[in-house]
Amino acid sequence: MRRLVIIGACLVGLGWLAWLVWRRWAATPEPQGDRDTPAVAEEEVAPESYRPSGQWASGQGDSEELLGELAELRRDALKRVHRRPLYAMAEERGVPRYRRAFMTNGQLFDAILNAEGVSPEAVSPSPATVERVRALTLQMFDFAGE
Repeated sequence: MRRLVIIGACLVGLGWLAWLVWRRWAATPEPQGDRDTPAVAEEEVAPESYRPSGQWASGQGDSEELLGELAELRRDALKRVHRRPLYAMAEERGVPRYRRAFMTNGQLFDAILNAEGVSPEAVSPSPATVERVRALTLQMFDFAGE
């Protein structure tokens, strides 16, 4: 009788393990060979409130223009740079592995900005902040090989 209980428990455990492995395998997306597709959907890049119309700031301007330029830099970076370069840049800047593993591209971008001392939640950014974010996005493009 005891053998049947032990064998039943082992079979249930193996079935549960097989189900977990199958579920993880089924949830893994297939790698895409097309580099022209954006890394992130446009809805994930920036909310509509951060997409002002008109010309972008050229370095000196009011905070709305600077926020617009920051949103444009973020949108360009997340469209053109895939996860691997963002992950590697976050790793270089000391973002903990347990956080990096589960971050989206936008969260990795924000973590890189935080590590560089640039607050992604800046309500009234300075022109120096915009220049720093511009330099970081250019570094992301170089890192990604574009």
